[in-house]
Amino acid sequence: MRGEISIFVSAILMGLLPLFVKIIASVVENSLTIAFIRHFFGLIFISVILLFTSQKPRFSKELFMLGVVNTTVISLYIASISLLYAATAAFLLYMAPIYVAIYLFLIKRNIDKSFIAIPIGIFGLLLMLSPYGELNIGLIYGFFSGIVYAIFFIFIKRLRQEYSSLNITFSNLLVGTILLSPFAFEIGSFDPIFILLGLIPTAIPFTLLSYGMKFVREDRATVIALVEPLTASIIGFMVFGEFLSFKQIIGGFMILIGVVMAMLYEH
Repeated sequence: MRGEISIFVSAILMGLLPLFVKIIASVVENSLTIAFIRHFFGLIFISVILLFTSQKPRFSKELFMLGVVNTTVISLYIASISLLYAATAAFLLYMAPIYVAIYLFLIKRNIDKSFIAIPIGIFGLLLMLSPYGELNIGLIYGFFSGIVYAIFFIFIKRLRQEYSSLNITFSNLLVGTILLSPFAFEIGSFDPIFILLGLIPTAIPFTLLSYGMKFVREDRATVIALVEPLTASIIGFMVFGEFLSFKQIIGGFMILIGVVMAMLYEH
């Protein structure tokens, strides 16, 4: 049970990311600069955790590539949050397992139970996007955040067999910090909220997730993590007054159902 609780709390904290992004976006306009801030301060805290756990960082070509993919996901997601409702951006990101199901279906060329998740998830996505008359840059960022997150999901399944979750998190944040370092020059002045961004929706939930993964199967962990888009939706409503239409609410629940089905029947 402690593993499930750790992952549950981790998902809630990660769901707070839109709160920090929207606040910081009022003083830092470039979303890539915000992504750098999250990576940099998250890296500091994860480095301290590695030090206390006596784990030595490991590096490889695979971890570098995973770090590039992870940096792309975070950058696209933060850009999407800056331009869309928090709930819309979160559900666009969490379409990733549906895209993985599509990928597996195309590779296997056979229909199994996970195939049912594809039309459910896609129809839910269409309902979520129904209020938007046309594509805008925020929706494009959100759509590709989900696509790249699906690629990340496929990669990390293989790497988790060889590397610890903390080591993967450290390498992801390190690669992201290096790649996004040119955007550090756009930071006007230091704000204490930068530390909170690296701690609350980054270092703490990543650490709790790595702890929880020791006791919980990956498919079950991913389902529990669906608390994240729900938390983002609540934050958007309570803090920023973002109202979803009835169609969007139904669409969001359909995406959740599709993701649960895709994860439970993936194997």
